Amino acid sequence: MPLIFVKPLENCVITKIRGQDKDLKHLRSLGLIERTPVRVLQSCRRNMIIEIRSSRLALDSRLAKRIEVELTD
Repeated sequence: MPLIFVKPLENCVITKIRGQDKDLKHLRSLGLIERTPVRVLQSCRRNMIIEIRSSRLALDSRLAKRIEVELTD
């Protein structure tokens, strides 16, 4: 499922990132790569805040839709 649909305080793992090379490079430079655990801290219509490797990142909905994840316990 796309990251944009994960509810706040749910944990997930990145399974795939889709998009143009420019977007892929940008997301990878932020540490968003396959098999990386992610926790959604806050989500609203246009933006979301996630926690990844003890850091917080803000993503717009355009980028969050490109990140495929799988929910974890």
